[in-house]
Amino acid sequence: MPTQTSGRIEKILIAGGGLTGWMSAAYLNRTLGKTGCQITLLDSVEPDPDEVCSSAPLLQYLFAMRLDEAHFMRQSNATYKVATQLQNWV
Repeated sequence: MPTQTSGRIEKILIAGGGLTGWMSAAYLNRTLGKTGCQITLLDSVEPDPDEVCSSAPLLQYLFAMRLDEAHFMRQSNATYKVATQLQNWV
């Protein structure tokens, strides 16, 4: 016999890790975890050490997550990338 569901999302699978996957999983867990929604992250095998995030979206994310920027940077051994220079780029 079929069971009735509440109509709410009960499980979310995030396929692919990296910076975006982990940030998404953390945010969804922060916002939906209290509702009983199960968040699962299927991460890649090899992390990309050169993955970067633009500063404005990162600061917005840290604010939304109620995380202290200075503490986050220290704990994650992160650095600020000020500029990118492209040479011989067409």
